[in-house]
Amino acid sequence: MEYKIIFMSTYEEVDVLNDNIDVKIVLSSNLVYAGTLYTVSNIMDLIENTFPQYFIAEDMILVKDLSYISINKVIIDILEKNLIQSCMSMIGTITEVFIKANSFADIKNYGSPIKGFYQ
Repeated sequence: MEYKIIFMSTYEEVDVLNDNIDVKIVLSSNLVYAGTLYTVSNIMDLIENTFPQYFIAEDMILVKDLSYISINKVIIDILEKNLIQSCMSMIGTITEVFIKANSFADIKNYGSPIKGFYQ
């Protein structure tokens, strides 16, 4: 199945080895899913800097790093194994989530937020 990845913040500011990033996965079937990718180092830092020392997150996917290549491999694997509903939340269809998009073709792969693009 074809998919596109939308970053919910500026990717250029991401530390690929120690960070997290919110993403939307747009499927050619018109469905949109949301989740957060975390590196293990980022989880450890969050735990160390929180009291009490624990971490909870919905729609969390742990990754080795946040490079484009790693993110792509993870999303492909999740889709091929039909796991997307287990690790991400379905938040609507393309027209429900994106104001200026009517179809899968209107979505830019690896896009970043554009003012006025999201509902």
